[in-house]
Amino acid sequence: MIYILAWHFRNNPDEAAMELALDDFMVNLITKTQTTHYLGVFSPSKTFRNDLYPEYKANRKKQPPPAHIEYWKPRIIKLCVEKYQFFIADNIEADDVLSIMREAEGFDEIIFCSPDKDIRQIPGKHYNYGVKEDHPKVWEEIDIHEAAYRFWLQMLIGDSTDNVKGCKGIGEEKAPKIVRREMTIEEMKEAVRTAYLENKKYKDKEEAEEQMRLQSRLLRLIPPLPLDGVVEQVYGKHVIEVAYNDAELNIDTDESSDNGDRVLQDNQRPHQDDILRSAAGLPEQV
Repeated sequence: MIYILAWHFRNNPDEAAMELALDDFMVNLITKTQTTHYLGVFSPSKTFRNDLYPEYKANRKKQPPPAHIEYWKPRIIKLCVEKYQFFIADNIEADDVLSIMREAEGFDEIIFCSPDKDIRQIPGKHYNYGVKEDHPKVWEEIDIHEAAYRFWLQMLIGDSTDNVKGCKGIGEEKAPKIVRREMTIEEMKEAVRTAYLENKKYKDKEEAEEQMRLQSRLLRLIPPLPLDGVVEQVYGKHVIEVAYNDAELNIDTDESSDNGDRVLQDNQRPHQDDILRSAAGLPEQV
């Protein structure tokens, strides 16, 4: 969300205009998913994965972020936290929080809204707001088997975006020949284990085992937990109810900001199907 909004405002430092665009973004997201509640979460700068592996995401620090990201990122986060009650996770990533909340009590269905591929490890309904509305994967239903397949495949390939290496000598070409969709989940797990333990690029089986455990800790999202203190905190403080009026989304951002209610007033303005439309009256470059 940060990168989409910041890119649209890469030549425009107007914070009031950005706030209108964020309102548009949220209204569009809530309308498309027809949600009754939402939870918005950002990852912190460091998590337990950095403690396990200091090189985790270190490749991102080799060059500074673009100027528009550096300018807008803290401002968008501040807006989301203050206006829409998003929160910043503590020592775990946003993806982990969503995985933990997957079986939270009180909701019939959860829709995971993100273009991030790592989220596709979580079984359930997914909405990708990072693609156009006519894209075949704007909506995806991921079952437990498909979610497991994606995880075990990534255990071999790694994740270059996060600087996670995967299994030595196995890349995107070899991995699908080792882990296949037609396998059972147990067979996938065993195939990955064999790929590590029989890999001559590790000095011995002990190193292979150690690397396999490390990759798993770095790549696997935290699974759903019992409703203990951690989940209660997420569930109780950060799940926001959306109020609808006569089946039309109503958004009053001033009232929402003042009292925390999710009574959002749209004034019946049209919402186009693109990822982000310009707010009325703003210059075309937005």
